[in-house]
Amino acid sequence: MNIRNKRIVITGATSGIGQQLMVQLSAYEGTKIIAVGRQMRNIPIAMNIIPFKAELSQEQDIDALFDFAIREMGGIDIFISNAGSFYFNTHETAQWEDFEDLFKTNVLASIYATKKMLDLHENTTEEFLVGITVSGIANLPYPGNPVYMGTKSALDGFIKGARFEFPPHGHITGIYPMGIRHGSLWEDLLNGKKQNEFPGKAQTPQEIARAIIRGIEKNRKSIYPNPVTRMVVYLSHVFPFVSDWYSNQLAKREMERKESAAREEMM
Repeated sequence: MNIRNKRIVITGATSGIGQQLMVQLSAYEGTKIIAVGRQMRNIPIAMNIIPFKAELSQEQDIDALFDFAIREMGGIDIFISNAGSFYFNTHETAQWEDFEDLFKTNVLASIYATKKMLDLHENTTEEFLVGITVSGIANLPYPGNPVYMGTKSALDGFIKGARFEFPPHGHITGIYPMGIRHGSLWEDLLNGKKQNEFPGKAQTPQEIARAIIRGIEKNRKSIYPNPVTRMVVYLSHVFPFVSDWYSNQLAKREMERKESAAREEMM
């Protein structure tokens, strides 16, 4: 897909991958970008970047976003659904509303935005794309957070099924980053685990954003910014024991970490 002169919406644009996508895509000739976030920090003042504040777990905010984009840009050619929430606890302290909020933000927001894009382009022949940030863990499970992993697996399944509903001039792309070096996102996410527990070298948001943009330009159905992750995922499809072995190794390390923490508390 030719990115020049495209009208683009990026959610989760105030930090990490989304922020880098905003910066790098804004450098393309003629692009117009609506940068969406819960807070408006880190969104630069630029002629072709328009900030929009939204809570994407709410249907009315997504409706308002599309109305705003149509009013400001005349339509949307590329919608990158990158916003997401993280939640760890599964049964100890979590309540129903915690799980509900997580699925609304991580899953339903992307599904509803995809529907809105299909509705928007129903009677057009203009090329359009929906990109959804999933995660490599949708295909490589790890211990400690099955609910978050469940939201990513749900997105993975949705993308594969939704492709059958897209017209020839439309694309839906799954984005599968894994292991982010800058900002210690995965260290925070895994509560102190080392980043190199994920396959391949951890990448910066800048590197991941560049890989995503290359994938969009090539109309990739799936984008794995980390080539090692892509290789491990493909191998696990052919040889399922690869995924089982890898997950068991992570589970073993998690158990060792908990036992070590328990011993420290007893001292």
